[in-house]
Amino acid sequence: MKTYLSISMFAFAAFVGCSPSSPGPPPNPIPRQALACRIVATTTDDPALVVAAQSQSDRLVAQDGRTIGEWVPIADASKAGINQVALQSAVTRQTKNCTEILLSHSHNDIIGTHVSHMNTGTTDHLGQSIISLRLTDLGSKCASQLTHENALRLLAIVVGGEVVVVAKLESPLWESFTIRSKTVAESNRIAGILRRQ
Repeated sequence: MKTYLSISMFAFAAFVGCSPSSPGPPPNPIPRQALACRIVATTTDDPALVVAAQSQSDRLVAQDGRTIGEWVPIADASKAGINQVALQSAVTRQTKNCTEILLSHSHNDIIGTHVSHMNTGTTDHLGQSIISLRLTDLGSKCASQLTHENALRLLAIVVGGEVVVVAKLESPLWESFTIRSKTVAESNRIAGILRRQ
């Protein structure tokens, strides 16, 4: 039961700044804390974050008074769409209850309020269940900048406080993306978390 990230690309002309104070109402069905798309930290690309994370025991990693990263539990491996080979370059730690992965924080991270619409209940040509997420204008700007700046790195999708997908950014995210699950039950579980939180 694996979950996969699939990227739907659309034309997007504006490449303007993406900050939390950018204007525009968030007409979305998903609360802020229910969803986050963040870059997976590696020792090569994020040495300062890794050093800070190793010197602190908290879940949130801070430097100079601001949060720069976060340890997030990885969902049950039998359900999560996590590329195990690609994950070898990620920074992880084992806790008493689970494995956690270090994710970097950016002002361009995609969060729940960046989603304008969510569709569920469809399947692709392979029979995998699909959750389709369409982004707001601000979410599209954030996704574009985040994925252009981090081409070929790993992107983690965090749903309900756990990583459910880790995928390599082969191409930029734009206005929408999908989360694919091999089972309807797993797709419904993820969609339920997104709606509830």
